Amino acid sequence: MAYFKGEFYSKELGLDTGVGVIIPDSRGAKNLSGPYRVLYLLHGRGDANGSWARLTSIERYALEHDIAVVMPEVQHSFYCDMKYGMNYFSYVSKELPARMHNMFRLSTKRQDAFVMGLSMGGFGALKLGLNFPGRYAGVGAFSSAVGVFADKSDKFLQNKHNYNEHVAIFGPELEVTEVDDLAALAGKMSLLPKEKQTKFFVTCGLQDGLLANNRKLMDEFKKVNLDLEYREWEGIHGWDFWDESVKQALDYFLG
Repeated sequence: MAYFKGEFYSKELGLDTGVGVIIPDSRGAKNLSGPYRVLYLLHGRGDANGSWARLTSIERYALEHDIAVVMPEVQHSFYCDMKYGMNYFSYVSKELPARMHNMFRLSTKRQDAFVMGLSMGGFGALKLGLNFPGRYAGVGAFSSAVGVFADKSDKFLQNKHNYNEHVAIFGPELEVTEVDDLAALAGKMSLLPKEKQTKFFVTCGLQDGLLANNRKLMDEFKKVNLDLEYREWEGIHGWDFWDESVKQALDYFLG
């Protein structure tokens, strides 16, 4: 595989931003001319766009499945258009795909596009998949940070720094907007014809502090009969679990 790491100017963000891109090359790749299937792989809170490449075997998994991987940088934005900050959701949902298609030979077909992420990035992946059902063939979400920003009593928000950060993202009332309400979006998706619905692969570790929130959201997905594969096994909120999760997700979607 070829691994590109660089920066470009984002008009949506008004600044230079980093991105890592894995592209199939001659070492075992089946398709050397493109267009390539593409996975948008989202980092978690406290990570950076290079974390997936440094801390997992994603390059090897991408080679096995002959798929390009795009890893953007979003800081602590929760993949949102921030109340008091930059428009990261508009960036990852609109500008980033357009720029990546201009720079690399990526397929524009829905069946060739996937989005996955861990923790905060798991929330981002679910949010993208639910808001744009016609764009991705599959969504992978691992140890997803769902629900915490909507519950002021959550232990996470008792930390002053975390609370202030979330106020910058969601506003003083920590309002769950239409594009962030995953359960409501799941209900809307369920009304679409099955062939237009997105497939979901979701995991969470049995020792993960976010397990209860993930189970609650998955119950909502099951209620409306979305195409969902949900798996739990022994694991904490950490890279061993996420490495195994992305491997299982790629195997699940791409065989």
